[in-house]
Order: sequence, then C-alpha cells, then structure tokens
Amino acid sequence: MTEVYFFYDETQNTEEQELSFLAHRFVNLKAGANLTTLKTENGKPYFKELPDFHFNISHTKGALAIAFSDYPVGVDTERLKNPDLRVAKRFFTKEENEYINHDPEHHFFEIWTKKEAYIKKNGLSLKNLSSAKVEGVRTFFVENYAISVCCEDINDITLHTKSLDDLRKFLEN
Repeated sequence: MTEVYFFYDETQNTEEQELSFLAHRFVNLKAGANLTTLKTENGKPYFKELPDFHFNISHTKGALAIAFSDYPVGVDTERLKNPDLRVAKRFFTKEENEYINHDPEHHFFEIWTKKEAYIKKNGLSLKNLSSAKVEGVRTFFVENYAISVCCEDINDITLHTKSLDDLRKFLEN
C-alpha cells in the first residue's frame, strides 16, 4: 500500500525552506523516531536505521507531496502553469509530445511529474529524464497541481489532501 499526503497553500506564499522543514518533521513523525535523513548519490532520501521505511518528498511553489510505501516509491508535484514546450521537445518522446498537444498545461505536467516520480523511485538522476518511463506511474490533479506517484502497485494508492495550515497545526501537537 502507498499513502500520499498532499498539502497546499492557496496563497502560494510558503517558502521552499519551510516546505522542506515541514516535510522532514512529518516524515520523522510517520517513522516514529527523530532520525537524520540521508540521501543517495542522486538525492533519494532514506533512513539508515529503517531500511524498509520507504518515503519520498516533492515540493513546488505552495505545495508539498510526501509518499510512504512498503516498497520504493517516488513522488513529484508541479503547479500547473503555461509550460515551456521546448523542454518537451528536448526530453519527451514523439508520442508524449503528440499527447501534450491535446491539452498542453495538464498533459505536459502529467508527463513531467511521471518521469520525475519514476526517476526518484529508482534512485536515478535527472540526466535519465529522456528515458524515464511514464507507464506504471499514476497522476492525480488537485487544485492547480499535478501529483504523480511511482510505486509497486499504482492501483493501491491512497491520496490525502489537506492545507499546509492543517499540517502546521498537526505538527504543533
């Protein structure tokens, strides 16, 4: 089973540093211990003391996505906006570019977040973006955000959506 927590701030005023701080506090709470987050060479977070505790974090302007799973997991979120289609021409396949043409804003960020979630699950680097697979990755659209999750069973994902204020209050207790 994979659980994804998506927290967002409609004002989009939450700074990246605070998003990172909130994410690490929440992950430690779910882990049941205050542990130091380590990262692999390509930036995949893990806890040395809990090798079977799989999680991944993504944040973008005003939003934070955190995934927990029984197996390796990758999550990515992006705010929907007018995409730079030059990026798609460079990193996406011909079929992916054709798909994007039908709804550039949604489809561009669906493909982008799927590729990033795949990379993050597998501990790869962004240099693998062009070859990253989009099959076996599930995308959700919440408010003005795309959230993609790459995990063992994409049909067994529970998405929890709350405000960043809810997360702040939860962490205060």
